[in-house]
Amino acid sequence: CVGGTEEFERRPCRPPDYAAENRALVALNRVLADAPERLFQNLAESALDLCQADSAGVSLLDRTRGAESVHRCAIAGALADCVGQQTAYATSPCRVALESGTPYFLAAASEQFGFRSAGQRPLDEALLVPFESAGKRAGVLWILSQTDTRRFDREDLRLLENLARVAGVAYQLTTVWQTVEAGQSALRRLNDASSRLWRVSNLQDGLDEMLAATIELLQADKGNVQLYDSARGVLTIAAQWGFEPAFLEHFREVSTRDDAACGRALRTGERIII
Repeated sequence: CVGGTEEFERRPCRPPDYAAENRALVALNRVLADAPERLFQNLAESALDLCQADSAGVSLLDRTRGAESVHRCAIAGALADCVGQQTAYATSPCRVALESGTPYFLAAASEQFGFRSAGQRPLDEALLVPFESAGKRAGVLWILSQTDTRRFDREDLRLLENLARVAGVAYQLTTVWQTVEAGQSALRRLNDASSRLWRVSNLQDGLDEMLAATIELLQADKGNVQLYDSARGVLTIAAQWGFEPAFLEHFREVSTRDDAACGRALRTGERIII
């Protein structure tokens, strides 16, 4: 079912071109294997060609700036220079498709899409198909018409729904790839910090750097390094990040003989998960 208007449902549907669709999917599979960072742009180009649209693109839900927004991460066609624009989630036409989880059709789409492009023609209509990744809303694949001679129909919807499935896979792989890249960077930083630890003139600086690299690698919010004083049988916090003063005061020193988690970890040589 398509939200937005009943007119779309009543339109005649052009016959499918399965050969062209298959060629596009094969090409996307190659990009997925060889250059996954380009997949969203290739998806936009495929949607543009298969649906004979004036513009096509991929918009991703962005939660990195506090309030949710929508990022136009890939655009092909007449509005390609609008790539990278950010719009408020509350006013984006993608919001309706994302919240309903169903395709959405827009007639007279210029005001709702709000593209900022010099000399652009008015948008006549738009078709948006949302996609998910790991069960969560992730983004929208969309096509636009800027002429009254191009009318989208249910064949365009079928094509976009198939391409949107690829977009969901691409989003998940991109997220994994970015996580791996960040992890590798943090791991290199941790290895460098560990190597320098034995050569630093200021032990505190070395411990702080190693802790910061570990927190980055594990994407943690807090952490500390405790050093063992064998003569007194206590662990002392030597470096920390993110803890409140009251916590630090209470756990500044802990005995390795009581039931504290850090003391048990030292005694048993095993990881303790709280």
